[in-house]
Amino acid sequence: MRLTADLVLRSPSFVNTLKERELDLRGNRIPFIENLGATEDQYDTLDFSNNDISKLENFPLLKRLHTILLNTNKIVRIAENLQNSIPNLQTLILSNNRIESIGEIIKLSDFKKLTRLSLWDNPIQNISDYRLHVIHHLPNLKILDFTKITIKERRKAKKLLGAKNNKSNQPKTFVVGETLKGSNNNNNNNNENNENFTDEMETYVKNLIQQSEDLNDIQILDRVLTSKNINLLPDHLKTDDYSSQ
Repeated sequence: MRLTADLVLRSPSFVNTLKERELDLRGNRIPFIENLGATEDQYDTLDFSNNDISKLENFPLLKRLHTILLNTNKIVRIAENLQNSIPNLQTLILSNNRIESIGEIIKLSDFKKLTRLSLWDNPIQNISDYRLHVIHHLPNLKILDFTKITIKERRKAKKLLGAKNNKSNQPKTFVVGETLKGSNNNNNNNNENNENFTDEMETYVKNLIQQSEDLNDIQILDRVLTSKNINLLPDHLKTDDYSSQ
């Protein structure tokens, strides 16, 4: 059943136990998100549980919305730049879906108010040190999979994956391989590589993460991304877009 404006208007709405306005769209076999402009931004919580949604996308500007329940769907992908449409998102429940890649979770990193996330019963949980990866990329999270994130976990994530580097002034163009020529392993070159890790490089690596199905490769790519060092990219992960000088 498509999520029409009529379905939005006919669906039950109520004040939940947290005294928040909630719209109940559960169990309608909705295949994708659309027509949410019909809500007129009148809800704190949207419940999409038990539908057939495969991608988290297509939200209009909903400033009031802060909780989305999407457990038991078919979600594999998360759209880019969702924070521009739902800037006040605090809680996102994605339990029992099909998310496999850390790259999808990275897309949530610009949600500065997101403090509660559930990826319970998703394939992504099979990745080694899964919690630490999520904690690293979403540092504002307080609760992951209904379990409070501890200080010890934050320290482990920082130690394993490295502190995020602040973006410096970077070249606007990207020729992959430009930092490889004459590279060595001393600290000066590492610092130079970090400074030259452009936005285009970051997008290139994120795309590789999203496309990869090998958990070992995902971890390697994640390390390239977090260290901002394109020289760590092994030959077998270079695509046709990668052309060394």
